Amino acid sequence: MVDTSATGSHRIDGAERRPFDLMCARTWAELSDTPIPLVETTADDVHRSVLETCSLVRWIARAVDEAGPDPSLLGLQVALANVGPLDVPDMRPTTVDDRHLRTLQVRRYEHPCRHGTGFGKSDGCLVPVGPPVILDRSGLPVTGLEPPRLPPNEVRVFVANGSGLSGVAGLATNLLRSADYDMASPGNASAVQESFAYYRPGHLGDARAVREVVSPYIRIEPMPTSTEYVPQRSVARVRSADVVLVVGLDLARRISRSD
Repeated sequence: MVDTSATGSHRIDGAERRPFDLMCARTWAELSDTPIPLVETTADDVHRSVLETCSLVRWIARAVDEAGPDPSLLGLQVALANVGPLDVPDMRPTTVDDRHLRTLQVRRYEHPCRHGTGFGKSDGCLVPVGPPVILDRSGLPVTGLEPPRLPPNEVRVFVANGSGLSGVAGLATNLLRSADYDMASPGNASAVQESFAYYRPGHLGDARAVREVVSPYIRIEPMPTSTEYVPQRSVARVRSADVVLVVGLDLARRISRSD
């Protein structure tokens, strides 16, 4: 889910055009051999279309980058779900907090708009009045888009090695322990190529924090009910953990090189 709540905001007095928007407009004008589209008009839909399309491409490109080298389709989908707010006005994922969907953003607009130096009154535009308000499913305002995080020493993490390379779970465990996480003894997991972090309900923010410490290429998923991906001797450590990091071959190679 995305929003387009910045429609018309460039018309407000003192509004600063974002460099990314201007870059998109200039690039489109250069490739199409036309004047740079700087405002929304009733004559055409070029300005809005260029900026929204460019923003959407940036959102997807950001997710591809976060999914890591040669990502699977699932890895890309997970990255899209976790990419978070972007510094572009017209497109932003709004699926957060353990992937429970927010409602649509609520925002008031003025129409016809009478704002913007040199624009004058126009029946063909909208100008936002006040900031957008995001509501949860109960209709209450939400103050932040990022899921909450606990202090690291209150988050139990178990690292399991699914790479087949010895020692990498211990290296990742030591790295997280140095960041003050409550670490279980490292263990093993079934062989995997891609690394991922499982999180329990309410710990999505903590899983993201673990990813920030270890590697941006870790896939994040809700904790499955099955523990079959670890041997029996590691099941108790999985069940006691808030976040389980399974190190795949992709991350193992990076950890080994940086050690």
